[in-house]
Amino acid sequence: MKTLSVRNLTNPFRLIPIMLMMGCLSLASPLEARKKKAEEEKATAAAAADLSMPSGWSDQMLDQLTRGQDPRRTIAVLEFEGAEKIPVELGLSLADMAITYLHNTGKFNVVERTRLDKVIREQEFQLSDMVGTQVAELGRLLGADAVVFGTVTGTSYEEVQKISYNILQTEVQVDIRCVDVSTAKVIYSEQSVGRVDKKLILDSRGNIVSGNRDPKSEYAEACRKSLSQASAQIAAKFPLLGYVVSVSGDQVLTDVGSTRGVQPGSQFIVFRKGEPILHPATSQKLGWSKEIIALIQIDSSEEKMSSGRILALKDANDRPRVGDLVILK
Repeated sequence: MKTLSVRNLTNPFRLIPIMLMMGCLSLASPLEARKKKAEEEKATAAAAADLSMPSGWSDQMLDQLTRGQDPRRTIAVLEFEGAEKIPVELGLSLADMAITYLHNTGKFNVVERTRLDKVIREQEFQLSDMVGTQVAELGRLLGADAVVFGTVTGTSYEEVQKISYNILQTEVQVDIRCVDVSTAKVIYSEQSVGRVDKKLILDSRGNIVSGNRDPKSEYAEACRKSLSQASAQIAAKFPLLGYVVSVSGDQVLTDVGSTRGVQPGSQFIVFRKGEPILHPATSQKLGWSKEIIALIQIDSSEEKMSSGRILALKDANDRPRVGDLVILK
């Protein structure tokens, strides 16, 4: 192998190519860093420009929050029709399952079942085939902001044969609706499908050697999947509100935590309440002006508070401050 002599290394002209190569390498890193920073700034600017209040907003919620009242909406869940299509006794009604999932979102206070049954009995409501206005009237009597109801439209339970095993497929289809009591309008109407696939391994005689058939468990799990999915979609129609309670650099602390469904990765829009908006003819208050300040992402959450960092600022000269409001994006 050819080696360089000391004389060659000390020759300044022979070192020029090596020095130029090293210089190019040293320049590459700062250039890449600047390029990456520029891309991040561009993405941040785009995110800031896109900031807007989420759908489902109501200034009534803002009034409740600023008066120190619970900003969570009150929701009533009626018994689901068509439950007899499920050929097993689940041990828990579909309404009770939906109540659990809606409550766990942290966005709702749920009307107690005993109170609901009492109002239905006293007012002689017929729950079958109720239309939006009737549902809204029941909701008003219950003091609810929204009413959820639904119908089981179909079920299936079949075993599909494969080469070396079988798949037991259980499916439940539920049509679910949510009515806004104040407008009597349906704000959510979807068919939610819950499906459970279970693998069964059989021997040559058809005896199960791995897995088991348990219709009650499988139908219950299919119902849970259907209602969990629908409850999350209904909850998305209702904003989650809170306050900024502390700011340190890019770190923002809010008063909404895990009990209200906040998790690491959740994003909030920070905004500031402005002056009331009055009708020019009647002077009736229509709502509040709102100034969007920033977008933050939650890094950690405790029971009653969460901490996040600023992702984007609407105005580089205006940062979140204590007393600003946050709304789940």
